[in-house]
Amino acid sequence: LINSTPADSEGFADDVNLLIRGIDIDTIINIGQQCLDKIREWGLKTGLNFSPTKTEAILFTWKKKWEIKTSLKLGDNEIKMCQQVKYLGVILDSKMSWRPHCQDRVRKATIALMQCRRAIGKSWGLKPRQALWIFTAIIRPILAYAAVIWINATNSRTLVAMLQKVQRLACITITSAFPSTPTAALETLLQIPPIDVFLKGEAYMATYRLERGDMWTTRRYVGGRGRKFKSHVDMNNEGKIKIPILNMPKDSCT
Repeated sequence: LINSTPADSEGFADDVNLLIRGIDIDTIINIGQQCLDKIREWGLKTGLNFSPTKTEAILFTWKKKWEIKTSLKLGDNEIKMCQQVKYLGVILDSKMSWRPHCQDRVRKATIALMQCRRAIGKSWGLKPRQALWIFTAIIRPILAYAAVIWINATNSRTLVAMLQKVQRLACITITSAFPSTPTAALETLLQIPPIDVFLKGEAYMATYRLERGDMWTTRRYVGGRGRKFKSHVDMNNEGKIKIPILNMPKDSCT
């Protein structure tokens, strides 16, 4: 079914997404409607129902003004057009700025850190080594979730500063240091890399694993800005060049 639609498509369990490209909005809407009609037709034949309320559409564009003349429909139900959608835990916004996703990661990581902070005091509670383990094993993975996809966010100083605040708060909590202590000093003391360096490392390792499983793609979806915009594929492939060990002969595990 997925391969029969005139669009690039991916599926995981019961979540499916369709990626459609076109020279203008009308072309994209027409192709999208063909895909929805084919999916609904298949569902009727197999007795499977698709929920229109859980189906969302988003237009990725750098244009500030755009208008959709005809709405997408799944049967008789209109599909809502959103400014941002969540797919497998990753928030995609129409500008691909990754700001909403970073804000969501920071919010969740901060909540988890505050819960753990209740068990840490200057003279009582968890020891620094235990608190450090909590950060590296629980808090930091929340920040780094799916970093291979949104690795371009590390090019934005604003987004890196947003993520760095969580790591700085964790460092101060672990060491019980003064609030004015420099972040670089705390990271050196705890042997923690800066958050942007850590995220790039996580993305490069994920790329390595996907390549070994023949699941890494070299396709680029960059729109009209062409080579001026670096996709996550570009940035992760650059990581292979910067780290020669990633290009060495490898064994495959089955």
